[in-house]
Amino acid sequence: MSEIIKTEAIVLSKINFSDTSKIATLFTKNYGKMNVIVKGGRQKNSGVGIIIDPINVVNLVVYQKNSRDIQILSSADLVHSFPKLKENFESLKYCIAIIELVNYFIHENETNERLFNGIKKIFLLMNDNSERSDIIFLRFFFFFLKEIGYDIRLDLCTLCEAKIEIREEQFINFSLGLICFDCSENQIISRTIPKELFDSMKCLKNRGSLNNFSLKQSSELIGILENFLKFHSEDFKGINSLKL
Repeated sequence: MSEIIKTEAIVLSKINFSDTSKIATLFTKNYGKMNVIVKGGRQKNSGVGIIIDPINVVNLVVYQKNSRDIQILSSADLVHSFPKLKENFESLKYCIAIIELVNYFIHENETNERLFNGIKKIFLLMNDNSERSDIIFLRFFFFFLKEIGYDIRLDLCTLCEAKIEIREEQFINFSLGLICFDCSENQIISRTIPKELFDSMKCLKNRGSLNNFSLKQSSELIGILENFLKFHSEDFKGINSLKL
């Protein structure tokens, strides 16, 4: 038995299907990630086909049937298209990176309203150009890690839960997380984190303001978070859009 559902959604991707239709992957507010067929979506005069475009936020009406993998899109109305974001290559690159993370780590029908609202907020911030796009992305990255169960604690040692003391270098094991000086003597150190970069990590994670945060530091920190994720998911090879 099918039912009609209405929900807000972020378009993650779309591909051609048959001569006239498309299949879109959506991250919905109320039903998690789902695939829908957009009938007539390849036709030039298809208003719905234009609206169902990656990054767009839309309101949907869907014919849902639990026994099928691909649902049928009935109608869609545009909520946000983020035109300024799409005209800025750097912002667009980081938004596509967010879509990559969601596509890879969020399973079908896995509902997470906090994550949905967070992504929508990040896209709006990038569209408004309120802060450097790489900084906005890093704030999201920490939030995303927490939402999928891989939070990096910056205040306590992962192993002994002792308070992390201020040092010139901090230690991280990509499999475990941040570890204190005493525990580091008996553990593999994946890499050290200079104090300046560690302070920036705390600001990003706790929504603090950043001063003199360079693009080099940004790239270095994204690499740390990517490697941390790789250790928790063997098939994850990194974020392709950031390699462009």
